[in-house]
Amino acid sequence: MWTELGLAGPAWPAVGSVLLLGGVRRLLVERARRRTLVDVATRAPAGTQVVQGDGAGGPALWISVGSGRAAASESGESG
Repeated sequence: MWTELGLAGPAWPAVGSVLLLGGVRRLLVERARRRTLVDVATRAPAGTQVVQGDGAGGPALWISVGSGRAAASESGESG
């Protein structure tokens, strides 16, 4: 049965390598995605909402930075 599908002998290491590389790629993409989110969230003023859409790295994320109002509101500017 497996030989009819072309998966005999040396094909298994190739299939395993492709699956392994796909998994490693997904982990690296998620790591970069989280690092970007942390960098943006740590530099954003209080009251900022950061939205990161879903992608190859994982599901969508919504984060509210701080518990205060936005920086423009705190400086006395009307808006």
